[in-house]
Amino acid sequence: MNGYANSRFKADFMLQPKKMMKYGYRVNDADKFQTDYGVVDKVYALVEKGGKKKREARVPKKRPGISPLIFPYFMQDNSIFITMDDMVDDMPALEHYHEEIEMDEALQKAHDRLVSEIKAKASDDKRLFKNTVQLNYSFLDTPTKSKHLMNSDGEVLIKTPIISKFEDKKALRLLEIVDREVNTLDNRMIIYTHYSSDNINGYVSERLIEAGYKVTVLNPTNVYSISCDGTMVKVKSEDREKFIRSEVAKGTNILVTGPELVKTGLNLIAFPTIVFYQMAYQHFTNEQAKRRAWRLGQEKDCKIIQLYYQDTIQQMVASLMATKAIAALAIQGTMDESGLEQIADSRTAEEELASMFYDGIKGTIKEIKKYPSSAA
Repeated sequence: MNGYANSRFKADFMLQPKKMMKYGYRVNDADKFQTDYGVVDKVYALVEKGGKKKREARVPKKRPGISPLIFPYFMQDNSIFITMDDMVDDMPALEHYHEEIEMDEALQKAHDRLVSEIKAKASDDKRLFKNTVQLNYSFLDTPTKSKHLMNSDGEVLIKTPIISKFEDKKALRLLEIVDREVNTLDNRMIIYTHYSSDNINGYVSERLIEAGYKVTVLNPTNVYSISCDGTMVKVKSEDREKFIRSEVAKGTNILVTGPELVKTGLNLIAFPTIVFYQMAYQHFTNEQAKRRAWRLGQEKDCKIIQLYYQDTIQQMVASLMATKAIAALAIQGTMDESGLEQIADSRTAEEELASMFYDGIKGTIKEIKKYPSSAA
């Protein structure tokens, strides 16, 4: 399931056609099922006709979210939930770690100024806030570069401060983790970034190469990817797994890429350790990307490590994704009250982030497990 109610409609119709027809559905009624048991945004546009502005309906947009009624009506009497743990007795361990990084003092001051400016400019416009998420999030990882947000008229609304000197504690912690995983435990690693337009892939890879590691950077199809031997090549989507296999053969230690590029279909068991240096706020993308290594055929213990700056939008995103994971478990058969509440929540990720940001809600993650220090 992908989080949308109609993702299970055809399977339900094949499994239980009489019940589906009893509830008033026909084989082509997936959109109706989505409206009844999912979340749909009704979209309207103001159109001027005869000197008057009138509201005209546009094509509705479906959103993630599923009514709890879907369980007693269509699932509980015909569903068996099977996990990887049920399929294989001797799968290697999968550990999850969270690292809350304290900001450098210079970064903290600049961050606070940026947050105040965002709240002043975007508090009355949730659409504008959506655009400030990238500005706020990526600023923390590349604060030496100026970033700005413009309106439709080309006017600069928000501009990030520039920090010429600061201690990049997040990058330093990444280097400590890489040292233990690659040099001590002999594990290859994937490092996920999200805002690649800010050249975060180049920044992270340069730090790792300076430290002596062989690094491969997989970029989107229209951008040159970089082999661990320094050559540059544009990699088509259908050639990504082949490219990565060739990099493993060349002896690469680390793959730097975005989760969107590898979230489905790719088998990356050669990289048992995954670090989310940045996170998307699409739960499905993150969860699929996490499972590239822990799959059938894996022989090494696997780790998922999330790095984020404490008390920032980065922590809010990590907290929101942890909450969405509870909802996903409910869909997969691990049900509790909080999970059912989440799948019934019709708010988008952007709306939830906006609520946390403007209301001062601190993003928290239950049962934080820290990755071992370099001395461990």
